[in-house]
Amino acid sequence: MAKKAKDPGYLHALRVLRANLESFEHFASSAEAAELECAFQKTISWCSGLSSHFANNPARVFLGGLWSEVVNILALVPLCFYRQSLIIMRIMLDHALAFSFYESHSKEFRTASQKQDFWMSRERIHEFHKLHSWDPRLQIESLGVWSNFNALYSDLSRFIHAQGPKKMSLVSCVDDIKPDAEDLKRVCCMAQRTDHVIGMFFASLYQDAFKEFTPDLQRTILKGWNAEITCGLRLSP
Repeated sequence: MAKKAKDPGYLHALRVLRANLESFEHFASSAEAAELECAFQKTISWCSGLSSHFANNPARVFLGGLWSEVVNILALVPLCFYRQSLIIMRIMLDHALAFSFYESHSKEFRTASQKQDFWMSRERIHEFHKLHSWDPRLQIESLGVWSNFNALYSDLSRFIHAQGPKKMSLVSCVDDIKPDAEDLKRVCCMAQRTDHVIGMFFASLYQDAFKEFTPDLQRTILKGWNAEITCGLRLSP
């Protein structure tokens, strides 16, 4: 009898991922799952409201990208891809930055669409908003709108550059990809932080659009924010 051929690596990988998903079915009813499911509500609400407000603006594609990354995270976490989920959160910040600039810069958007080496840096977008976008009456500095954004961007970038053992994906084989309570907790915390930072960033720029949102979207965005934030960013439902 011929010796059975060894399964290709990718087939074994699929079996491990399926086993993770099956053994992680309890995750759907866990506190962590509920926490993660609610973690991006502000981001999703801003994407929904701004997509309608900027329905004819080609830069709206970055809002689609932002929403798509939330979907990717929700798909990856149950499969135990924690580090990859954190990297995606950094991408979410890039999408938010890009939309905030390109929605008012159609020429630059066309250039970025046509030339792969053209991109506006985080620092240049910050300078633009500081000079042209942020109303001087807004409490940008005291509320930490940009300092918190920048700090989170740096923290998430450490996972991209694998700065330190805890930022690495230390697996020697597919079987090492398995549930980890500490990593899951870190993802949930960073997800909440990402949602807050993106929510504050958009709130600092789009007060007029916010006033046109549905009451449900407004309530979701404002949920958990105190009077200091709502008044400091001049938001009113």
